[in-house]
Order: sequence, then C-alpha cells, then structure tokens
Amino acid sequence: MAFATFDKTRRAGGADVTRIGRKRQQGFTMMELGLVLIVAVVLVFAAVRMYNGSRADSKAQSEVGDITRVLAKTQDSYSALPDYTGVTTAVLINNNVFPTGWVNAARTAVVNNFNGAVTAAPFTLVNANDAVAVTSASYDRASCSSLPMKVSNAVRRLDINGTTVMPLGGAVDPALVGTSCLANGNTFIYYVGK
Repeated sequence: MAFATFDKTRRAGGADVTRIGRKRQQGFTMMELGLVLIVAVVLVFAAVRMYNGSRADSKAQSEVGDITRVLAKTQDSYSALPDYTGVTTAVLINNNVFPTGWVNAARTAVVNNFNGAVTAAPFTLVNANDAVAVTSASYDRASCSSLPMKVSNAVRRLDINGTTVMPLGGAVDPALVGTSCLANGNTFIYYVGK
C-alpha cells in the first residue's frame, strides 16, 4: 500500500509538473523572441554582404573580360595601318569594337559595366599617334584596386585618376594603385599601341 500511495503521489506530482511545463511552453518569452530576431537580423546582413560582394566580383570580372576584348579589337582594327591617327569612339562603335550592351541605342555613346563613360582617342607614347587612349570612368574602390593587375598584360601603360600606375615598359605599382583609387568615381586610361 505504501507503494501505491507513492505511485499516486508521483503521478499527481508528474501531472503538476506537466501542467506547469505546458503553461511555460505556450509561447516565447520576450527575451527568447528578441534573441531570435537578433540572430535573424545578423543572418540577413551576412547574406546581403555576401551577395553584394559576389555581385561586385562578378561585375569586375565582366569588366576585365570586356575591356581586354575592347583593347584587342582596337588593335586589330588598326593592325594594317602605321598608327592610330583618326581613331575616335565613333569609329570604334562602327567597327563593333565595344560590347553591344555598352553602346547606346543611337550608337553615339559608350558606357562600361559601371555605367561610366568610355571614350577613345589617339595618343603618343613614343612616336606620333602610336597608341590609343581608352578612357573608362566610374569604377568603385574595390574594382579600382583589383582591375590593374588583371588588365596589365593587355596594356602598354595605365593611368588611374591622372596618376600613371603602370609606366610604359614597366609593371603595375600596387602602392600607386592604392593611393590613386578613390572611394568612387575612379577613371582609368588604358593605353594600347603598336
């Protein structure tokens, strides 16, 4: 009998514990809800940063490929001529040098992957008009820092915001790149030539 009484007490005690547990689990406390919200916000911010970083890397990679093709096609267009006299943005547009997505509908202007203006003109590196200066604007800081090394094999000289970061016959100077790049609105001049 003592055992039966103990068992009833235990069951009764178990029921009380269960009832208390159910009351406690009917909803989140404010602290638990706040913690869940903080974790969710942190995860959203991390996902947005990863997405933006991935998107920026993709845009920079597209720019490298596109500008490298533009420079190569420019050289090909003038390969039979002694120099680049007469080269203009319009001439290069008409010779389909620029990617289709870069040229406006009227075929009068060109913008790069960063929506910056792109122009071309003859330039003298050693002899008169022996090069083309392709000016491309509106690069952000991250792209400004990464593009020079990636395009260095396609150019003879490279300027960023008026500073020569890769001289004729030289290599890209990372220190100059770092001090030349602004937060936004960076302008590159790519020089290709004979």
